[in-house]
Amino acid sequence: MQSVFDKNPKMTILVIVITLLIIMDFSLSSIYSKIKENRERVGLGIPHQNYHHDFIENGYSAESGRLGDYDLYTNSLGFKDKSNRKIARKTDNRRIVFIGDSFTEGILLNYQDTFVGIIDSTVSLQNVEVLNAGRVSYSPIIYWRKLQYLIENVKLKFDELVVFIDISDIDDEATYYDLSDENNVVDHIVEPIFEQRDYGIAWFISNRNIENIRLFLRNNFIII
Repeated sequence: MQSVFDKNPKMTILVIVITLLIIMDFSLSSIYSKIKENRERVGLGIPHQNYHHDFIENGYSAESGRLGDYDLYTNSLGFKDKSNRKIARKTDNRRIVFIGDSFTEGILLNYQDTFVGIIDSTVSLQNVEVLNAGRVSYSPIIYWRKLQYLIENVKLKFDELVVFIDISDIDDEATYYDLSDENNVVDHIVEPIFEQRDYGIAWFISNRNIENIRLFLRNNFIII
């Protein structure tokens, strides 16, 4: 007597191939994630109670990423810099502050190789000070709150501000951040939504659950 597999050889082969593909994808994704996490870990990042996250002040870390090894220095404001140094609240020189996300921070690069660092090395000859307030995964709500903190709490004086808006800011702003009652940037929490269907059953739809499923598939099944 033929089994169901013998009766449907093509379907059996298809199921086996799909199953093997899923197992292979999950295994390779797990290995890739571990390699990426180990090679692109940045040890100076810290949470911030007012504008979500930043670097530690006057820190140093020898880092490694896809572009090779690099040195990460921060100054007394917690900004990526060419070295550990004290930043005065006021200066007689002209001061320009840059803010943006990972592109402005210059992830995976030495400070002098970032576009902010290149500008810094050029205008410093003209007695102009450049400060890089950019940080990975920043968005406009963090730009605003961090600058407010620097101006009102730190009392930092500067002459010009350059804000680099990135296309990823839209998703970051809508998905990951929110403003608390105290005007601090916090993680965005999606409230559950109840939808009443016509046939009298309350279907529970949670955007958080859908997002978690999407992230799980993206992180664990890269090929698919």
